[in-house]
Amino acid sequence: MSDAGFLATVPLLEGVPEAELAELSQVLRRREERPGAVLWREGEEARGMLFVVDGRVAVTLRLPGDRAVEVTRLGRGEVLG
Repeated sequence: MSDAGFLATVPLLEGVPEAELAELSQVLRRREERPGAVLWREGEEARGMLFVVDGRVAVTLRLPGDRAVEVTRLGRGEVLG
């Protein structure tokens, strides 16, 4: 599936014309992360949007005592940032 084809499946982009999705796909960069990688930490500025293409992303919140709680999991077509 092309990047523009993938974007057409993203709920956030529902209704965006095909030509605009094709244009947006030209500025996207694919990025693969290893399991357990930290994309950014609470309080850091997010630099852009991340679209989940494959796999799942756990969103966690750090608690006192070096504990963490999983808030949600995001999958294909969901957006972070």
